[in-house]
Amino acid sequence: MPAECRSTNIDGLFILKSSEFTDHRGSFVNFFRPIDFPPGLWGNRSIEQVNLSITNEPGTVRGLHFQQPPYEDLKLVRCVRGRVWDVVVDLRKNSAS
Repeated sequence: MPAECRSTNIDGLFILKSSEFTDHRGSFVNFFRPIDFPPGLWGNRSIEQVNLSITNEPGTVRGLHFQQPPYEDLKLVRCVRGRVWDVVVDLRKNSAS
């Protein structure tokens, strides 16, 4: 099942929601497939690293990320269980968002 990809009011920030398939065997979710994103979103990038972090206590801050070209990374935040509060601040000079 394809994921739902919604744009936001921040340029380059999307919300991706995957569908879960469930039957008598259990369940299955595609967490990441490039075809679920708008054409051109990835540009010519390839996935170099996938990380999984587990947070035990509600309200825990996991990190603050700031990267400048040419060392910026595309971030994909997924919540496997529970809820996540992801805060995004656009610090790009002359950004419309």
